[in-house]
Amino acid sequence: MPRERFRLHDLEDIVEQSSATIAAEYARIRRRSEEDPGTAGDQGEENWAELLGHWLPAGYHVRTKGRILSSTNEASPQIDVVVLAPSYPKGLLTTNLYLAAGVFAAFECKNTLRLEHVDSAVQKSVAIKQLIRSDTSVKHQIIYGLLAHSHDVRSSSPLQSIEDALLRADETHVADPRDCLDFVCVADLGTWALMRFVLFPESGAPGYEVKSTYMGAPSASMTGGYPVSPLGRFLTGLLRRLGDVDPHLAPIAAYVHEAGLFGTGSGTPRTFAMDTLPPNLDVVW
Repeated sequence: MPRERFRLHDLEDIVEQSSATIAAEYARIRRRSEEDPGTAGDQGEENWAELLGHWLPAGYHVRTKGRILSSTNEASPQIDVVVLAPSYPKGLLTTNLYLAAGVFAAFECKNTLRLEHVDSAVQKSVAIKQLIRSDTSVKHQIIYGLLAHSHDVRSSSPLQSIEDALLRADETHVADPRDCLDFVCVADLGTWALMRFVLFPESGAPGYEVKSTYMGAPSASMTGGYPVSPLGRFLTGLLRRLGDVDPHLAPIAAYVHEAGLFGTGSGTPRTFAMDTLPPNLDVVW
């Protein structure tokens, strides 16, 4: 009789249930996707909205389809899923124009990821984050990511192909480290999470360096080689990032991280040379 795999924490069981739900929904959606691709896309977005609603505190609002509206009345490109602060006005939840100061995170969703989707998501990340920075009422960075049930990357190493596409898009479109895509999660393959850190100049040396790295992991391995799921990695990273903005969420985010669901990863760093540090830069994550 095979020995049961070592389980790092009971939270793994809950993450596996979420992963199984996403996989089952993907199979169901695909059966009808050729007949009605628009509805299939909407159903996929609803899957991710339900997942986020399950994992985020009760006060958070998760909505689909809309645009982010700045205080200067400029609107972002359309987004698929948005996470709104608990303080967001209830009467404005159904407008599909979401006030930038109340948006904590936004996501583009794909049922089946293709490499061109990565480039498109990075471009949209740049557009949204530049819009938010121009709005002086917003004091935090908005998290932006790309979420997919599965993929159609036909190569010997889909993981490497997606990472290469992510790095190419970043080099092509990102000129400011605050504009980087924060997450790419392919639920049945792997998750890439952005990390940034600052190298301070030595005494008398000019300028700073900001290094950004997309830390990718295919079923990321813990110390000792125990795997964690792509969804576990994404959800842990998201909670940690939200905990930086919402102090009420920070203890739960730290708990989930300490439970080991984020795992380890690796990535190719990119360096931004800067005369001064940009404001509101997350030094880590």
